[in-house]
Amino acid sequence: MKKKVMCKNCRKEITIRTCSNSCDDFSVSARKTLKITCKKCGKVCKYDDRDVYAVQNGLLNLLIFLIVLAAIGTMGYFWCHCYLGKTFYTYIVLPIIVAIPVMIYSTYLKSENTKIRNFNRLSKFK
Repeated sequence: MKKKVMCKNCRKEITIRTCSNSCDDFSVSARKTLKITCKKCGKVCKYDDRDVYAVQNGLLNLLIFLIVLAAIGTMGYFWCHCYLGKTFYTYIVLPIIVAIPVMIYSTYLKSENTKIRNFNRLSKFK
């Protein structure tokens, strides 16, 4: 999850680097006001902690998706190489091999979206 703020001068998104994952932690670490310099226009503006919003981290989501694909491929290869055609259960277990990493990835995305939604909702009601 990335935290961003919109530049007041040029309306460009500015990424804020912080390790806080909740809105309360962010407001404590930000001390209610932030001085941020825009990289595009170079203007320094003061922002309230309510101006900050969260968005998904596309690079992290892509990395986790590639790890899930690699896990599916590795597990599928070893399962098919060792057991394909030897038992009836091979054809039952093969969809499970695909389903488990996909369920883990979808659970991760759902929890990430919930954190983002809660951060954005709580930051507006401070």
